[in-house]
Amino acid sequence: MQEKHCTNNIPSDSDLIVPYTRVQIQIGIGLLLVLAFLLMLFRPVLLYLGDPVSVRYSTIQLIEEGTINVNQSVVKKFGARGQYFFENEKTGLWYPKYGILNTLLYVPPLLVERVVEGSLEGVRDMSASQLKNRVFVLNLYNILFSLGLKAA
Repeated sequence: MQEKHCTNNIPSDSDLIVPYTRVQIQIGIGLLLVLAFLLMLFRPVLLYLGDPVSVRYSTIQLIEEGTINVNQSVVKKFGARGQYFFENEKTGLWYPKYGILNTLLYVPPLLVERVVEGSLEGVRDMSASQLKNRVFVLNLYNILFSLGLKAA
Protein backbone atom coordinates (compact mmCIF):
# COMPACT_ATOMS: atom_id res chain seq x y z
CA MET A 1 0.00 0.00 0.00
CA GLN A 2 1.38 3.31 -1.02
CA GLU A 3 1.28 6.25 1.38
CA LYS A 4 -0.31 9.38 0.08
CA HIS A 5 1.29 12.61 1.06
CA CYS A 6 -1.11 15.43 1.58
CA THR A 7 0.22 18.72 0.36
CA ASN A 8 -1.20 21.75 1.99
CA ASN A 9 -1.68 24.73 -0.26
CA ILE A 10 -2.00 27.07 2.70
CA PRO A 11 0.67 29.78 2.51
CA SER A 12 3.04 30.21 5.43
CA ASP A 13 3.22 33.44 7.44
CA SER A 14 6.34 34.54 5.59
CA ASP A 15 4.51 34.21 2.27
CA LEU A 16 1.77 36.59 3.49
CA ILE A 17 4.16 39.45 4.30
CA VAL A 18 4.49 41.64 1.27
CA PRO A 19 6.97 44.50 1.55
CA TYR A 20 5.85 47.95 0.52
CA THR A 21 7.11 49.18 -2.80
CA ARG A 22 9.14 52.36 -3.06
CA VAL A 23 6.18 54.17 -4.64
CA GLN A 24 3.85 53.12 -1.82
CA ILE A 25 6.34 54.39 0.77
CA GLN A 26 6.70 57.70 -1.07
CA ILE A 27 2.93 58.11 -1.29
CA GLY A 28 2.60 57.32 2.43
CA ILE A 29 5.25 59.88 3.36
CA GLY A 30 3.61 62.43 1.06
CA LEU A 31 0.23 61.89 2.70
CA LEU A 32 1.78 62.28 6.15
CA LEU A 33 3.40 65.56 5.08
CA VAL A 34 0.11 66.86 3.65
CA LEU A 35 -1.67 65.86 6.87
CA ALA A 36 1.02 67.58 8.98
CA PHE A 37 0.68 70.74 6.88
CA LEU A 38 -3.11 70.78 7.22
CA LEU A 39 -2.93 70.16 10.96
CA MET A 40 -0.46 73.04 11.36
CA LEU A 41 -2.53 75.31 9.15
CA PHE A 42 -5.77 74.76 11.04
CA ARG A 43 -4.48 74.40 14.59
CA PRO A 44 -6.26 76.40 17.29
CA VAL A 45 -4.67 79.64 18.45
CA LEU A 46 -6.57 79.78 21.74
CA LEU A 47 -7.64 77.26 24.35
CA TYR A 48 -11.34 76.54 24.26
CA LEU A 49 -12.88 76.87 27.71
CA GLY A 50 -15.18 74.11 28.80
CA ASP A 51 -14.88 70.38 28.26
CA PRO A 52 -11.17 70.05 27.43
CA VAL A 53 -10.13 72.48 30.16
CA SER A 54 -12.13 70.59 32.77
CA VAL A 55 -10.49 67.32 31.74
CA ARG A 56 -7.03 68.94 31.88
CA TYR A 57 -7.67 69.99 35.48
CA SER A 58 -8.06 66.30 36.25
CA THR A 59 -4.84 65.53 34.36
CA ILE A 60 -2.97 68.21 36.30
CA GLN A 61 -4.26 66.68 39.51
CA LEU A 62 -3.09 63.25 38.34
CA ILE A 63 0.41 64.53 37.53
CA GLU A 64 0.79 66.68 40.64
CA GLU A 65 -1.04 64.62 43.28
CA GLY A 66 -1.45 61.12 41.80
CA THR A 67 -5.25 61.21 41.83
CA ILE A 68 -7.84 62.24 39.23
CA ASN A 69 -10.33 63.95 41.52
CA VAL A 70 -10.63 67.72 41.17
CA ASN A 71 -10.76 70.22 44.03
CA GLN A 72 -14.22 71.55 44.80
CA SER A 73 -12.94 75.13 44.43
CA VAL A 74 -12.17 74.35 40.75
CA VAL A 75 -15.53 72.68 40.23
CA LYS A 76 -17.40 75.76 41.45
CA LYS A 77 -15.79 77.86 38.67
CA PHE A 78 -17.23 75.62 35.94
CA GLY A 79 -20.91 76.43 35.81
CA ALA A 80 -23.86 74.41 37.01
CA ARG A 81 -23.44 71.33 39.14
CA GLY A 82 -22.94 68.28 36.91
CA GLN A 83 -22.16 70.28 33.79
CA TYR A 84 -18.47 69.31 33.68
CA PHE A 85 -17.88 67.32 36.87
CA PHE A 86 -19.81 64.79 38.93
CA GLU A 87 -19.59 64.15 42.64
CA ASN A 88 -19.04 60.67 44.02
CA GLU A 89 -21.62 60.68 46.79
CA LYS A 90 -19.79 58.06 48.86
CA THR A 91 -16.47 59.90 48.97
CA GLY A 92 -17.57 63.49 48.29
CA LEU A 93 -14.83 63.80 45.63
CA TRP A 94 -15.38 65.42 42.23
CA TYR A 95 -14.37 63.87 38.90
CA PRO A 96 -14.65 64.99 35.27
CA LYS A 97 -17.69 63.44 33.65
CA TYR A 98 -15.72 62.42 30.53
CA GLY A 99 -13.97 59.39 32.00
CA ILE A 100 -10.39 58.37 32.66
CA LEU A 101 -9.26 58.01 29.04
CA ASN A 102 -9.58 61.73 28.32
CA THR A 103 -7.58 62.43 31.47
CA LEU A 104 -4.85 59.98 30.41
CA LEU A 105 -4.66 61.35 26.85
CA TYR A 106 -3.53 64.73 28.17
CA VAL A 107 -0.74 63.29 30.35
CA PRO A 108 2.06 63.41 27.69
CA PRO A 109 1.69 67.08 26.68
CA LEU A 110 1.13 68.28 30.23
CA LEU A 111 4.18 66.34 31.43
CA VAL A 112 6.22 68.10 28.75
CA GLU A 113 4.82 71.43 29.91
CA ARG A 114 5.67 70.59 33.52
CA VAL A 115 9.26 69.79 32.58
CA VAL A 116 9.57 73.04 30.59
CA GLU A 117 7.64 75.36 32.91
CA GLY A 118 8.43 73.72 36.24
CA SER A 119 4.80 73.59 37.36
CA LEU A 120 1.31 73.18 35.98
CA GLU A 121 -1.29 75.88 36.47
CA GLY A 122 -5.00 75.88 35.81
CA VAL A 123 -6.03 77.92 32.77
CA ARG A 124 -7.57 80.66 34.87
CA ASP A 125 -4.32 81.11 36.82
CA MET A 126 -1.94 81.22 33.85
CA SER A 127 -0.04 84.19 32.46
CA ALA A 128 -0.27 85.06 28.75
CA SER A 129 3.09 83.41 28.01
CA GLN A 130 2.08 80.25 29.89
CA LEU A 131 -1.16 80.10 27.89
CA LYS A 132 0.79 80.53 24.67
CA ASN A 133 3.17 77.73 25.68
CA ARG A 134 0.29 75.40 26.60
CA VAL A 135 -1.41 76.02 23.26
CA PHE A 136 1.86 75.26 21.47
CA VAL A 137 2.49 72.03 23.42
CA LEU A 138 -1.10 70.83 22.96
CA ASN A 139 -1.03 71.61 19.23
CA LEU A 140 2.30 69.84 18.79
CA TYR A 141 0.95 66.83 20.69
CA ASN A 142 -2.21 66.74 18.56
CA ILE A 143 -0.18 66.89 15.36
CA LEU A 144 2.23 64.14 16.45
CA PHE A 145 -0.62 61.99 17.80
CA SER A 146 -2.59 62.38 14.55
CA LEU A 147 0.46 61.56 12.41
CA GLY A 148 1.16 58.53 14.59
CA LEU A 149 -2.38 57.27 14.14
CA LYS A 150 -2.20 57.83 10.38
CA ALA A 151 1.17 56.06 10.09
CA ALA A 152 0.01 53.04 12.11
